[in-house]
Amino acid sequence: RQADTWRLDFKWMPLATPQDQERFRFELDRAHHSLVLQEAINKENGDLTSFGLELRGMPAEMDVARIFTEGERHALGIEVATLLPFLNLDHGIQSLLKWNQEWDSYEKLAIRRRQLDLFYGCRDDLELYLKLWTLWDYLTDKQRHDWEDLSGVDYKTFHEKIELERRKLLEMAIDWRKAENRPVAISKIDALRALIVYCLQDEIYQ
Repeated sequence: RQADTWRLDFKWMPLATPQDQERFRFELDRAHHSLVLQEAINKENGDLTSFGLELRGMPAEMDVARIFTEGERHALGIEVATLLPFLNLDHGIQSLLKWNQEWDSYEKLAIRRRQLDLFYGCRDDLELYLKLWTLWDYLTDKQRHDWEDLSGVDYKTFHEKIELERRKLLEMAIDWRKAENRPVAISKIDALRALIVYCLQDEIYQ
């Protein structure tokens, strides 16, 4: 087919007004342009590229599918699956840190110092997130509860928002293309940074 006739026929769809029809055409053009920019669609003939075919087989939202596909290409699938749940937190690292106004001043100071210790040596949020996961993964369940008491790392939130979401992503990837299963490799942090910049250009992190 020709590049200028790539659109599917949606004439059957009952759109209420000409304005609705115009908005619908605009969204189709925008989506097509985005897929071309991501090299999922061939600009010349409108066909799916090999990368587009991989994305089509990934049962996830477009941004997740893209970074997962690129991550797997560069042996970063485990790191990507670990990072994405952290990026989805509503308030970043603060979502994982408990703070109780009823603690006395000494306890507040001690816990805040331990929380600040978690940041030591980390150049950005990505490194911090991988560090936190590595620590969590190393601990037993009892030690994780102790960690909550000592450093205010919220056990329930970490378990539900990070551990379980990461497991879902890995199960999805393993199901999909038999992805590798290994510990997180902190040594790949620079490659992961480059991947984030490439795939999630609108994601701001420090």
